[in-house]
Amino acid sequence: MCATMVRHMKLQTLEEAGRTFTYTDHRISVPRFVTAQMLDILKKWQTVFPSEASYVSREYGVPSIIVRFDGVVAPEGRFDAYEVQSGCGWTGYAGLVNEAFRDMRDNFVKNKWPPFKLLAPLRKPLENPDELFWLQRTSLKEARESDTLLWVRYLAQKIPKRVRGAIIARSLKPVQAHNSKHYGTALGWWKTVMWHESLHGSALPWDEAFVLKPSFQYGSTDIMLWKPNERTGRATRTQIIQTLQRNGGMYLQRFIAPMRTRVGNNEYNIILRPFFGYDPQEKRWVPMQGVWTGRPYPNLRIHGASDAISGPLYMEA
Repeated sequence: MCATMVRHMKLQTLEEAGRTFTYTDHRISVPRFVTAQMLDILKKWQTVFPSEASYVSREYGVPSIIVRFDGVVAPEGRFDAYEVQSGCGWTGYAGLVNEAFRDMRDNFVKNKWPPFKLLAPLRKPLENPDELFWLQRTSLKEARESDTLLWVRYLAQKIPKRVRGAIIARSLKPVQAHNSKHYGTALGWWKTVMWHESLHGSALPWDEAFVLKPSFQYGSTDIMLWKPNERTGRATRTQIIQTLQRNGGMYLQRFIAPMRTRVGNNEYNIILRPFFGYDPQEKRWVPMQGVWTGRPYPNLRIHGASDAISGPLYMEA
């Protein structure tokens, strides 16, 4: 088998800051040869991701100290990536779901990575607590007055110009290229389609299953799924054309079917979210385990819904 599933029935729900996060101890494992595929992808990805004058790029030669795949294992054993997350959200939530990941993450913080703090705007009362589960926050004022390394959650344009360069120079993740999807064109994962060049959407491959995604985005915002032979779970042709028109240009990616599992009495479509940490001492990426995320079948848009659940993902290394 390409992915091993161990079924348990324990469900837990965390409610904080207006958000609900549901998780289970239903465990999924991927074999060593699939982990090796992910490592090969990361070696290529780090060479094509946009470079910037950050601490992590300057000192380690990689875009970020920790990254996360969103992807699936195909039935024939191939790892199919939806994308690579260099900004790497869910690092806090994953520690709630997967104790093995939490232990590895905390060990890297203590023994592998230099000391750093979270630099993020205050968004109370509806703040996402994800990174507050594992990082100590510092303010922009405090960051300007210190030389502490930073995990920057500000958009580049929201940082005052007079200090932007100094903030980026101390960042352990991308700032200017945050949420950039340009790397996917270099890896052959998707291609650019423009509103006018696609004849206002009429030239899209409507007889094939595909996904349209913005060139800069996070979560599931403006991601359009199309399957010509199914109506359930995908966008309509009108919605896709309107979204392409609004964005002007988007990335076209082949449709990659989610995996399937059963939790309790329910079938779920799921994706895998494995994490990799960069070890600057050994100069290599290290599998850190991760999570899977799913929604009740037949939903195809997996992330960001109230009925989504997650569970622990383990990688053989």
